[in-house]
Amino acid sequence: MKTALPFGRWIIGAVFAAALGGCSTAIVDLDSVGSISKQQAPASPAVLEGRVFALHGMMGKVFSTGMDDLAKELNSRGLRTTVHEREWHDVAERAIAEYKAAPDRMKIMLVGHSDGADSVIAMSYRLQEAGIPVALVITFDPTRVLSKPVPSNVERFVNLYQSSNFLGGGSARRVADFHGHFANVNLKERDGFSHVTIDKARVLHEAIIPKFLQVAAFGSPQNDNPVSIDYVVPKDAAIEIWDSGITIRAEPADTVETLAARYGVPAWGIRRVNGLADTARIASGQNLVIPRYISTPAAMARQLAGPPPETLALTQPQASRQ
Repeated sequence: MKTALPFGRWIIGAVFAAALGGCSTAIVDLDSVGSISKQQAPASPAVLEGRVFALHGMMGKVFSTGMDDLAKELNSRGLRTTVHEREWHDVAERAIAEYKAAPDRMKIMLVGHSDGADSVIAMSYRLQEAGIPVALVITFDPTRVLSKPVPSNVERFVNLYQSSNFLGGGSARRVADFHGHFANVNLKERDGFSHVTIDKARVLHEAIIPKFLQVAAFGSPQNDNPVSIDYVVPKDAAIEIWDSGITIRAEPADTVETLAARYGVPAWGIRRVNGLADTARIASGQNLVIPRYISTPAAMARQLAGPPPETLALTQPQASRQ
């Protein structure tokens, strides 16, 4: 049997066709258990319009320039992105107007750094009042004074932070009726990040850009009762930014290592997401959360570009576990 690729490796089809006002992105990534998603048609033939609003933190033109870099990268991929200061009220009204101009196609996405991260959560509440869903919110090291939990109109939320940071370090919360995908990713064990550099980290940009493009190309994921996850990335491990988790029941003789192999995730991910010690054993019948990425339809990318060679090794092993 061929070995599946590591769960954290996204395979992005380098295909940009007409969408988003001239440029659409076909993305192939790993599904919830680590293999290429089953072939399926896109959710809708309608052209989607992805729209990203990025917010600086305080003195953002000096300390939050990572938002400008990210905007340039997204715009270069055809995803319309604008950068704003942390005062969000006018930005929210602009987002509302743009959404109402094309409610069947528009996908609103938000990203912010520091108190700009606080602002995009506050902005999400204003959009909720207007009856507007937010397809994706990504926050970089929000402040510890973040007072509001993530509202239920947000469909997908990722918080990248360092709990050790004095200026930021905010762990996000969610409202009781939140049913979307949710991940708190704590980078406190990682060297090279600080409150004023975390938003500029290329490795983080590379991990989140596919999430924006995925929303723009395929829309919001189907709600399949995702499990919210909170975890600390180990010091020496590759950074994995999962979207949510799924609950599984351990079988007899299961270990963290056998589950990691079965679902194509690193063992540390299962341990950290479930709060397991390095020496902890798994009991038969124990409920565990397996971290995952949101799957994307692979059929469109295959039709336009053909299957990437690496994907061929992934399909058969997963099929044998269905």
